[in-house]
Amino acid sequence: MVKLETADNCRLFVVGTLLLGLALLPFPQNPTYLICGFRWLTGIPCPFCGMTRALSLLLKGQWNLALRFHPLSPIVLAILLNVCLSVVLRWISNGRVPLAISGRVRYAAWSSLVFVFSAFGVVRFLTAL
Repeated sequence: MVKLETADNCRLFVVGTLLLGLALLPFPQNPTYLICGFRWLTGIPCPFCGMTRALSLLLKGQWNLALRFHPLSPIVLAILLNVCLSVVLRWISNGRVPLAISGRVRYAAWSSLVFVFSAFGVVRFLTAL
């Protein structure tokens, strides 16, 4: 087995702990307090409001309710699972499976993601007015 680098260990620990916590901890559907600073100050939900509850519900198999909290949550869950699975796959295959993505593809993917979340935030802002 290949020895994982410190960065891989850190990624796996942080994302794995996050996913485990989201899967096991109950999150209220109507919280009594707001943790989003933007929503607390403006009264308008930010582009990420509802993401924690949506990810928790996705991991518990409640997809319909999760999509009501945040329609982009499956994309974020796919990214988090990809981080965990790529580290585990590299560890199991002794580093023989190339998982590197070219800089152009990575840039295009992150740029698209920023654009989608920004557009979602604008739509959410305009519908909240």
